[in-house]
Amino acid sequence: REGEMVVRFTTGAEGTPVVEYRMGVEDEWVLVEGVSDSYGADDLCNAPANVEEPGKFMDPGMLHRVLLTNLLPDTTYTYRAGLISNGTTTWSDDYHSFTSAPPLSSQLPPSYTTTFLAYGDQGCAESPYSNTGRGYIETTRRVANEVKTGTVRSIHHIGDLSYANGAAHAWDSWFHLIRDFSPRVPIMVTPGNHEIDYEGDAADGGRLGGYHPSWGNFDNDSGGECGVPLQKRFSGPDNGNGVFWYSYDWGHAHVVVVSSEHDLTRGSVQHRWLERALKSVDRAVTPWLIVECHRPVYHAEAYWPQNNVTVALRSSLEETFRRYDVDVVLSGHYHSYLRTCAGLYRERCDHRQGGAMYITVGSAGAWLDEGVLFDQDWVRVFLKTWGYGRSTLNATHFVWEFIGDDDGSLLDQAVLIKD
Repeated sequence: REGEMVVRFTTGAEGTPVVEYRMGVEDEWVLVEGVSDSYGADDLCNAPANVEEPGKFMDPGMLHRVLLTNLLPDTTYTYRAGLISNGTTTWSDDYHSFTSAPPLSSQLPPSYTTTFLAYGDQGCAESPYSNTGRGYIETTRRVANEVKTGTVRSIHHIGDLSYANGAAHAWDSWFHLIRDFSPRVPIMVTPGNHEIDYEGDAADGGRLGGYHPSWGNFDNDSGGECGVPLQKRFSGPDNGNGVFWYSYDWGHAHVVVVSSEHDLTRGSVQHRWLERALKSVDRAVTPWLIVECHRPVYHAEAYWPQNNVTVALRSSLEETFRRYDVDVVLSGHYHSYLRTCAGLYRERCDHRQGGAMYITVGSAGAWLDEGVLFDQDWVRVFLKTWGYGRSTLNATHFVWEFIGDDDGSLLDQAVLIKD
């Protein structure tokens, strides 16, 4: 919401979480209390996540959330977090700073420009999907360096964050990995299969359930976590379903996050919400409409079980995206980089009925795909390398760039222009 920022942190001890913040060195400190939460093995859905033994469930500690309100737009604040226990406040070792959200879109001049970074499929030192280490280390280092320049206003993580897969200590490892930029900019997350998907087995002490369509490969990819750590550790606007699907304005763009790991078929709860969210956008105020969904709606690597899911998502979403003139769809899941043509609709580029540009940027550190592309004529760039995306936009221009992690060079660029 306008004028708000959520600060999250974790402690081993219980107490009242607080944040103190101010604008300038001459200003008074403002102290805000927050709330705390946690989760236990019984809250998770099946093994290994809910098994209390080394390498599986681990007490996450106290997960604190402090909401700062009445912030001025585009203003830098200094803050620190603390915990009040037995009348004593223990403060974080360092002060940090963040810049509050842009003004309301209706108040922005057309030239107002904002930048966000986007990527998915990262992993960490404790992840089985990050076997070389180089990808997630170099990509994270380059993201941190960009954030330190002050030009990046937010991070969009498009799913598959830690790849904990039920090994709870991996979450701590992942948060340690991103420590150089996570206190500086908001991190907006999209749920991925390695956060959500599970196969309940009542005979093994698990919960029956999960999303398992006949055309899908929605297995036990979260290791039984079933979205609980994601939901407890992150926040989203309260206009959807928590961190699973939500939307928000950011500068001249409206961003809609959906969950490919929940039912998105036409008529489903999530699809009905998506229709309402897209329909509500005033394009005269926020001209750019961006959708983020972990599994791609268009991708061309020849992995047929994965492609079955892509085709099913396309049948559910493509007409809706065209009807509301979605400009860009950002995804991950495949460990590669792929960008389609602009105006893609029904597998045709620059379609007279309009269409989006689809980008897969699942290249933040997990092992890289080895697949090849099947025959099509709508892929413009396909790279099997690590890196991240950078989006810079004003009211008339949307500039997308892909930055490689080898030397930070620009490997791809696309520009969309509105009249």
